[in-house]
Amino acid sequence: MIGYRYFIELPKLERGISLIAERELETLTFSIQNILNTVSRTTSDYAVWTSTYNFMLDKNQDYID
Repeated sequence: MIGYRYFIELPKLERGISLIAERELETLTFSIQNILNTVSRTTSDYAVWTSTYNFMLDKNQDYID
């Protein structure tokens, strides 16, 4: 009984836990990537909006170019 659990059940359990941990890490990586993409888009939008607003104030030739 001890040999069966040690050589059969324990490796199955370890593989199962390993697969669950890998899935959790993949999910976490995917979520972080989505958050970073959202932050990147938001930052870009604000940067473009600020440049456009500054152009409206002083008609900056660099912005037109």
